Parts: sequence; C-alpha cells; structure tokens
Amino acid sequence: MKKKIVQTIKLSVVGKPNAGKSTLLNRIFKKKISIVSRKSQTTIKKKTAILSFNSKQFIFLDTPGIFGSTKRLSRSTFKEASNAILDSELVLLILDATKTNLENTSEIIKYIKSLDKEALIIANKLDLLQKKEYLKKIENIQKVLKIKNLITISALKSVGINSLINYIENNYNFSYKEAAKSKNNLISQEFVEEIVREKVLNFIHDEIPYNLQFKTESILKKKDASYLINLS
Repeated sequence: MKKKIVQTIKLSVVGKPNAGKSTLLNRIFKKKISIVSRKSQTTIKKKTAILSFNSKQFIFLDTPGIFGSTKRLSRSTFKEASNAILDSELVLLILDATKTNLENTSEIIKYIKSLDKEALIIANKLDLLQKKEYLKKIENIQKVLKIKNLITISALKSVGINSLINYIENNYNFSYKEAAKSKNNLISQEFVEEIVREKVLNFIHDEIPYNLQFKTESILKKKDASYLINLS
C-alpha cells in the first residue's frame, strides 16, 4: 500500500503555566485534547495531537509550562518541554495578555532562540481586556518583547483560532512527510489518567501536588458504548 505524503508542519505549544496552552489545543480540535485546571503546571507530559486542514498536516506538541530564570522546574518536566521545542519547526509561545510582567516571557524567548528555533508570539485572554486597555497592552507586549508580529486570541471564547491556523498556513514553510495516524479519537490509558487528574486538581484543595498521577488498571468497553475504568 502506497504511503500518503502530505505537507506537514510540527508545532510546539509553550509558555508560562496557566497561559492557556491546553485550552487553545482543545479549541483548535473542538474536543478535549489536554486537561485544564486553575492549578499551575497541570500538563506534566508532552502530548501530541494532529490536525488536518486544507489537505495539510499540523502536528501540535503540548508541553508543560515553562518558567523564566526566577523559577525552577523539575529536570524531567523541563526536558519534556525542551525536547518538544527541538522536535518542532515552529514554536507557538502563548502568553497571558492580562499580565504586566513580561520578564519571564523574555527569558523563554531567549531560550527558544538559543535552540535555533523560530517563535510565533500569541497573546491569549483578550476577552478579559477592556477595549481601552487592549491597544495599550498589545503595544506594550510588542515593545518589551521587541517583536512586530503578534497574534491575539481568546482560547476560552474561541476567538481568533481560525485566523491563527490560517496565518501559520500562509506564512510558514511546510515539508512533505508521511501522513501520521491520528490517535485523537482513541480512549488511551494516558488520556483517562489525565482526565482524572484534571477533576482532582479542580475539586480538591490546593495542597494537592501538581505532579499527582494515577495508573489505569483496566479499560472495558461495554455494550452500550460506555466504558468501565479501574484506576489506582
């Protein structure tokens, strides 16, 4: 059987914790891809999701939140994020547009450049900005980070998502690669464990550590298409 070759771009999604990386992916795919929680560093492992758009293949790598130099990550978490950046052709750097301190974001940009990778800066949470402060915030981000191109979105409200995908398609190079087999629709052990982590982090006290993990013992699909899942 002849292998299908399609134009492909691999994108790592990085940024500070709670910038909206996982929410963005969930909106792009219009379903749950990554878990979301108010607790920092909800994502602790790199995840891959594949989008087919206009006969092209977008491979997204969701990563743990990256801190600037004033914070410390576990070695394994930092390695997950770094490997995703190295494995991608373009880095999507998500920042919270409501924040005023951009020092850590500048550190992340420097780190991305040190790996000889190009970054597209995406300002998220524009829905939380008043019209009067929107332009000031955007101008400040461009000035402090010394950038011209800046994409603004609201991942939560699904504003600017299609424009983002179109911008990437029209402004960055795609290479011909074998079409990957998407696993977005499969119920995997890792996906189940992450969903349980999300619920626990959202409903249990802040004392619960961000690196809380579960183990799937079994997944049984029932006749009514529901699942019986055992975890520990």
